[in-house]
Amino acid sequence: MIRYTIVINYDSLDAYNAHGSQMETFVKTAFEQKGATEHTLFISTRSLPPIHTTSFVAPDTVTLDELKAVRRVFPEGVNVEIHQEA
Repeated sequence: MIRYTIVINYDSLDAYNAHGSQMETFVKTAFEQKGATEHTLFISTRSLPPIHTTSFVAPDTVTLDELKAVRRVFPEGVNVEIHQEA
């Protein structure tokens, strides 16, 4: 299993107000479809709109490119970066 970190930011306060309250559930559901487990709690900055960071583990058979493809299902105004941890 490989651990990945996700960084989520919003284009605007309006995007955060529209999608922020359900973002943790949305992230968990979207990446569980790729086999992700062991999700960590969101760590969020105190700025508005906040930047969220979380992580999860995924099976070795799932590539980073496959996980990056999940970004397409996020709502407009929500930006997601995915990095494999060392």
